[in-house]
Amino acid sequence: MNSRHKILQLLALHLIIFLTLPSCKDDPDEVVCGENPCLPCNFSEEVAALYDQLNEMYENDCVSCLEDFLETWYAKYPPREEIPDSNRWLHELYRDVYTPWDLGAFTYMDTFNHFYYKPDMNQGVDYYIVRDEFHFMGEDITEFKPVLDTENVKVLYLRPEYELALSCFLDYSTSGSPTPGPLKLDRTELEKRESFLENFLQITTDLIGSMDQNGDKLENYLLHYYRLENVPVIVGILKYSDSTASVALFINRISWSTEIAKGENGWKPVEIKLAWDGSSL
Repeated sequence: MNSRHKILQLLALHLIIFLTLPSCKDDPDEVVCGENPCLPCNFSEEVAALYDQLNEMYENDCVSCLEDFLETWYAKYPPREEIPDSNRWLHELYRDVYTPWDLGAFTYMDTFNHFYYKPDMNQGVDYYIVRDEFHFMGEDITEFKPVLDTENVKVLYLRPEYELALSCFLDYSTSGSPTPGPLKLDRTELEKRESFLENFLQITTDLIGSMDQNGDKLENYLLHYYRLENVPVIVGILKYSDSTASVALFINRISWSTEIAKGENGWKPVEIKLAWDGSSL
């Protein structure tokens, strides 16, 4: 069992690298560096337009404009209406394990007593942002578009143009390791921008620094970037049989390795282990 958890931990670390690689690709419509004040990499025209929309609606305090923005995103990448026959096993597992409304379902985050966790996490939102990229049996799965049981909450699949536009709006760069952006916005302004987005979403802050040294006081950390996606983030899945598997889950930088089994009521945890407490970074 220990070797399985070691493998899941390595997969989780692999996914961190995979998800933070530079996003720039050759684009015939790219904007020349310097034409836009926020440059995680050369913007495409599409990203620049989305970024401008966010700034304009924020400056005008147009909440209905933000809703239209999110609805356009939702319509561009609509969720699957039913689980496809291809990879049905994987889709059903993902559906059962992705439970943002109950972070204690497949982790012990709700009893871990960590400042990353708040009882109201993912509660009262209109949209879940899902990062549907993960590692499965030696393969990097991207744009998975899982079918999710989210009741009245709509699902937004995180795609590069929206991730870049939102990261710019919140003044951090996702090119390489996340770092503060060029606008140098102060904490008061960032909180106003968070508050605007949280009319419909929940955006969580992440902190880079040694938890061993800085402890559990947020003021001891330099704010570097945000988590746009709603946790838990499924970063790795190992299949042992049709009814047994392991999943690697992240709640911000806290990593969990969970053995699961499939029964009459779907996939349930068998053993939950803390793989990484996020310290010493």
